[in-house]
Amino acid sequence: MRMAPLLAPALVTACSSGGSDLPEQDSAAVAASFGAVIDGCSAKLTADGSMDQAALGDGGWTVSESSNRGGIETKTWLRDDVDGHLEVVNYGGELADSCMLDARAAGSDGAAKVLAAITSKLGAPARQGAVPQGGDFLTPRETEDKTGYYWPLPKSDVYLTTFDDQTVRIEVLAMPDRASLDQYSPDRPEARIITEDQLQ
Repeated sequence: MRMAPLLAPALVTACSSGGSDLPEQDSAAVAASFGAVIDGCSAKLTADGSMDQAALGDGGWTVSESSNRGGIETKTWLRDDVDGHLEVVNYGGELADSCMLDARAAGSDGAAKVLAAITSKLGAPARQGAVPQGGDFLTPRETEDKTGYYWPLPKSDVYLTTFDDQTVRIEVLAMPDRASLDQYSPDRPEARIITEDQLQ
């Protein structure tokens, strides 16, 4: 049954970042953590296009929790120099594998500094705009405005989401073949980030 995997990213994306529940960190520490996520999650894919999680282990990450429900495998990874939990989801080929880490950068310009650091690492984002607020007959529509930034890497897609001036999320998707995504795929950048051109 395909419904559970197809709903999963919507549920994950629709979830709030946790906001003030997250520990406040210096923006440089958040940027370093996000850099470690990008490096570990984009390091290598398996032959079937899944994220090679062995590369995370090689990068100093260790598994703290693991679950498998309906063919969707979720693992929580920790690293000594990262203040937070990295969630890695393998959708079993239905959707792109993903890594996700939330953080809260100190100061009213914390999120802006993290964005600047990621831009320094990856270059200018290829796409930026509003993140869809979701909502359907199963999940309520969000009310908070979020801004998304997108960088395509050779075999991965990187997304930074800013929820406010401090709260940020990094997400990396395994993307072995972008051209194979159909026009309705939720993994397409235009489905994840709405630009001003799309709103016109």
